[in-house]
Amino acid sequence: MSNWFSPENIPLLLKGNAPDSELWCIDCPLGTAVHCTLVGQKYPWCIQIICDKCSVRWFSCRVCCNYRSRCRIFDLRRRGRHHKSYHSDCGGFPDADAVEDDKNSSPSFLVYDSEPVDNMTNHSRSSSTFFDRLSVVGPKAVTDIVAKAHFGNDLYADRLRFADVLDQLAMTGFIFGLTRNQREEFARVADTIVRNTEERVSRLSSQDVSCTTFEICAVPATMPLLRSIYMDGRSSIYNGLPRPSVTMLGGHTYMPLKEIVAHHLAFATIEEVSVFDDFFRDNSREGLIPNSLYNSVAGYERIQEAQTCNNFLRTIPVLAALWSDGFEPSTSSKDNRGSGWILTITFCRPVGVNRRSTYVIALGEAKLDHNIVFEQFAKDLKDLQQGDVFFFHGGLSKSVRCHVEILSVLQDQPERRSSTCIGMGNATYSMRWGYSAHTEEIFDKLKACSACYEALLSGTTCECSTCACWDYSKPVLESSIPKNFPLDSEVLQMDASGKPCLRPFSYSFEQLQSACELSLKKLSAQ
Repeated sequence: MSNWFSPENIPLLLKGNAPDSELWCIDCPLGTAVHCTLVGQKYPWCIQIICDKCSVRWFSCRVCCNYRSRCRIFDLRRRGRHHKSYHSDCGGFPDADAVEDDKNSSPSFLVYDSEPVDNMTNHSRSSSTFFDRLSVVGPKAVTDIVAKAHFGNDLYADRLRFADVLDQLAMTGFIFGLTRNQREEFARVADTIVRNTEERVSRLSSQDVSCTTFEICAVPATMPLLRSIYMDGRSSIYNGLPRPSVTMLGGHTYMPLKEIVAHHLAFATIEEVSVFDDFFRDNSREGLIPNSLYNSVAGYERIQEAQTCNNFLRTIPVLAALWSDGFEPSTSSKDNRGSGWILTITFCRPVGVNRRSTYVIALGEAKLDHNIVFEQFAKDLKDLQQGDVFFFHGGLSKSVRCHVEILSVLQDQPERRSSTCIGMGNATYSMRWGYSAHTEEIFDKLKACSACYEALLSGTTCECSTCACWDYSKPVLESSIPKNFPLDSEVLQMDASGKPCLRPFSYSFEQLQSACELSLKKLSAQ
């Protein structure tokens, strides 16, 4: 049943006590249809209204009639304050870390459908069907989808030009970017263009046109035809294309790693396999130029690990890097309100291969706890590292044994400290990640002197006793002991004169734990 109504015709059971004046769009003519729905069980008093013409959305209270938010994104704070002040007896006030929320109460940048968490490691039905077809007929699978959508049978695929297939894919993406009214207007315009073109051709043609062996795809001149071919039809182009299943996880939208790897490899090229030929040939790095991550030391180690995990059967390594950070939505006022957070994965590509390799794993609000996302990602990654994991590879046109490895995790200092649950620190002792050093005292000796600077530019080495040349391990980097520093700490060292001092050191989890225990012991003794 449709939820599009003229404002005065919204059912009483839906709008409640909300007056009609709160249901009109103030920017559009009177009588413009609106879409009215209940927000969900957590806010039984709240209805959401969306204008059919300008797509502006707002909230209204169906109980006390004094709430309205003219925002193009959800004003969650205002809605939460109203709920807490007037309707707390309708249900518990939801926490910021609520795991599940319905589609209508999600932030505007969370746009994916939810799937059960139990099914996260399985391909969606459309993806499985597409990959199976792709493994049998190759790229012709896309042509089959278009033929079935237009003619009801993929037997017509051989009579379609590939240029027409590409046009139909572009048309599908274009139509899904339109609003409901725009789709109806597009169908009307297309029908007018076709009729005018046919009329001109009939007037200008003085002889019969020779028959062609190619079928002509129908132009979606009506809304039902447009929906049948491109959108909602059983054999529509959209339903035939692969779509990863996306779930809700701790308030985040989450795409399983297995789905991402499957889509990335399904459209891989043969060049992405030939890059491993030298390795499989002699299993040596001699003569290899480190011009890509595949030829780096870390990449070589991961390639070896992939073969080891699969009993040295030929395995395609899938190397990737993670990146996460917070961001301000384009509609934000840049004051850290409504900030978002994103986690992406980028797959390594050989030199000369230029195709999409970055995919979004998770998306959510910055204030949420992101540990649940990293925990689920770790589980997904572990499943793909057990050995005998097969994916369809587009370059080889068959299923091959693959092994996924993460080369690096890219994060700035605040993001890395947040994800590892370490305090934010300061520029005095925590300027470099993973190290503790009194940077202010050692900076003059830490930076390269003129001789070392020239050596760095020329690519040579310089044995210098006056500076560390940005090397934290040099003994020349000594700093004094802060006031009240415990003299029995294991990180204390001795300088040349035999006095205790501090030098930069790389800390571990055990050292951090020991420091916390020592601090607690000292404070308890006072």
